Amino acid sequence: EEEALFGSYSYHELVVNMVNLSTTGMLPSDVQVFGWPDIIEEQSDFYRMSLVKGKVVRKMYDADGDETPTGLRHDANIKNFTNPVVSVFQIASPLSSDAELTAVLHDSLETFGIESQLIYRDRWDYMPFFKLEEVVKERKPWRIWDLQGKHRTWWVGSYVSFESVADILDYNLKLVNSRLCGV
Repeated sequence: EEEALFGSYSYHELVVNMVNLSTTGMLPSDVQVFGWPDIIEEQSDFYRMSLVKGKVVRKMYDADGDETPTGLRHDANIKNFTNPVVSVFQIASPLSSDAELTAVLHDSLETFGIESQLIYRDRWDYMPFFKLEEVVKERKPWRIWDLQGKHRTWWVGSYVSFESVADILDYNLKLVNSRLCGV
């Protein structure tokens, strides 16, 4: 049952770019957070990773070709850090090359007159989710709930609830209160 429930998940790829800014362009010098919210709904890149005969297989389902950054965070302006490194986030296709991501990153920042130098990049599978059919027809979230605690095993975090702090906390508190406190 566990393999049927956890053997396949859909993912997005999150890319975090660490950059130095030469100029902030049109943004104020004390910018803390800047976003490209108009493109977030259009970001549809996702892929499926499944366990097949003991090996993880990745299958691309949708690649929209839009690797535009979704947000910029300037921690030095938020928390008074001395290091002025800025984080810029992208949701991308795992098929995109680093060169393509870098070109889109710089083009997107240059639109606002921002000049930057890429220092470091990391890419990882992000925001695991079930497709709607798996939630409705296969009832996976409820089947996972029914398995909680069996074989002394507990599943928590974004793999069993939506990727938001509130949802994860809600789920985990409900789990503790109903399954552990009553046991």
